[in-house]
Amino acid sequence: MNTYILNFDNKETAETLHTYLKKMLDLPAYYGHNLDALYDCLSSFSASTNIAIANFNDDNIIHRRILNVMKDAATTNPKLHLQHPQGEWIKK
Repeated sequence: MNTYILNFDNKETAETLHTYLKKMLDLPAYYGHNLDALYDCLSSFSASTNIAIANFNDDNIIHRRILNVMKDAATTNPKLHLQHPQGEWIKK
């Protein structure tokens, strides 16, 4: 099982967050640095994967959009489990 703890602190723009996510989640070289590409990558994870998010800023629209994409991917992909910043796990 893969486990990732993502720290959203000091990642206030889409560019910084997508660059960080590509590196931390070991996303493929062709990753498009956008929400559709993130969904495609997360929903195709074939190994059991847990993702927890730290330092989420609910006032940051980019953080909220990324979280929503992760939630959507977690409900689509039974191998992906997301720990919401408030602590509960989101699973299919």
